[in-house]
Amino acid sequence: MRTLIITIVTFVLARPVFAGTEPPPFITASDLMTDTDAFYFRYLNPDPALTAVSDWPIVGHVLDVGSNIIDARIIADRLNQGLPVDEQPAFRHVKKIVDECAARLGVKAPYLFVENNPHPNAYVTRLKEPHLLVLTSSLYELYKDRPNELRFVIGHELGHLKCNHIRCHTVGHALMRFIVGDQQTSGIKEDFIAHVMVGQLLSWYRHSEMSADRAGLLCVNGDLETAQKALLRLQHGTKEDVDPEIAAREQIAFEKLPFVKIVRKIRSYRTTHPYIPDRCLALKQWTTTKHYTSVADRKLTSPSNQEIVITEIQVTGLPNTDFGFGTESDPIIKAAVGSKEYNSGEFSNNNNPKLADLGWSAPYVPNTRIIIEVLDYDGASGNDFIGSCVLPVRSAKSGTGKAQLRRDIKEPSSEVNLPNVMVKYRIVTPKKK
Repeated sequence: MRTLIITIVTFVLARPVFAGTEPPPFITASDLMTDTDAFYFRYLNPDPALTAVSDWPIVGHVLDVGSNIIDARIIADRLNQGLPVDEQPAFRHVKKIVDECAARLGVKAPYLFVENNPHPNAYVTRLKEPHLLVLTSSLYELYKDRPNELRFVIGHELGHLKCNHIRCHTVGHALMRFIVGDQQTSGIKEDFIAHVMVGQLLSWYRHSEMSADRAGLLCVNGDLETAQKALLRLQHGTKEDVDPEIAAREQIAFEKLPFVKIVRKIRSYRTTHPYIPDRCLALKQWTTTKHYTSVADRKLTSPSNQEIVITEIQVTGLPNTDFGFGTESDPIIKAAVGSKEYNSGEFSNNNNPKLADLGWSAPYVPNTRIIIEVLDYDGASGNDFIGSCVLPVRSAKSGTGKAQLRRDIKEPSSEVNLPNVMVKYRIVTPKKK
């Protein structure tokens, strides 16, 4: 009972930080992305400029098709199934919302399409700019009398653009349709098979949706109630207003019935979107974090010219990965911050490598993350992946980050005693030359 009460209070009672006041002067992709989204995104598409699908680590075996051909098909399908309405007077109010959300998030406004479709949905598509924002006719009818909720939906979709999700979404969707098939007609066996085969991709998909929800929240000035109602409307599909507090309470009550929570969890394995009550709860929880406060209370009018400098990295407790004499690992430590990546070189027979007096630097972006990757050197067959972790940097202050090295990124792992990672870093203002 105590857990139930705490969950409901967390879901509903705390209020948004900046509703009704000035919004953040600028928003970065790091502000929006969940740590898991940013972490997996590196392994899906480490360089957003890559156009060759065969170069992407996780989807490397998918046929590499030119982006122009993909875009041509996307545009042709949208013209066949919908109507571009950027310049239509009847949709001027929607176009205004699109432009305002784009300005808030710092992205180029996409072309607006309305698609004749009985299923409420909105999505962004097309690999190259300008992208397309598609609202189905049923979604427009559902939200047209609730412009603030529509603003959340549009802000969510533009959040995918801000976070550079669209390229991975496009190819990932095609891959999953081939492997996973129709989500509506599957059984539990198919759900589990999908999880095993494309579990990482599906997990990233779900976290990318939560990142985009954050963009939607910021586009409605942190009005959590509006955001929750907009999400719940997609679930109940009516024009009636529902109470998010009651929705949370009933959700928890039904999950207490025998096996419901277990089956629901298994079902989630092959979904690209988290369940909407879970999204509402995640959004609420985000508004109580330092991450959210750092965005809502931002005073800078533009990103600073500061740098983050990694000064020390230590990894302890690496597994023995070599065979024969000297079974200890020969680790290589890689560190990535934004677009910058550094490599330590090989440590010979060392399961507790340490790097000191480093000067690995990158431009500092609010809410940036340091991603550490450890490989085992193998001159004969190529370096073997040992593990990776993400270390969030939540303030513009020097500090120390600690995490455990995840061993289940590229293949399943049941290890309990995971290696530990410690990173020291400084936030500095470079001297003018």
